[in-house]
Amino acid sequence: MPFTPETWNTLQALADTLGVAGRRVAPAQLAASLVEDGVAELDAAIQAQKAARKPHDGPGSG
Repeated sequence: MPFTPETWNTLQALADTLGVAGRRVAPAQLAASLVEDGVAELDAAIQAQKAARKPHDGPGSG
């Protein structure tokens, strides 16, 4: 997935900040993690929205 140079530079800077001694974080690893988190959050929000729109069963049903 291509990124703008500005986004890639930001990912690089963030990855450098997040890396710890002896363990480097690559910008692509950070990007993948952010995408995974974003997809999970978006899916959860969509599922919650769908659940809120479902008609609720009235009394005596079931």
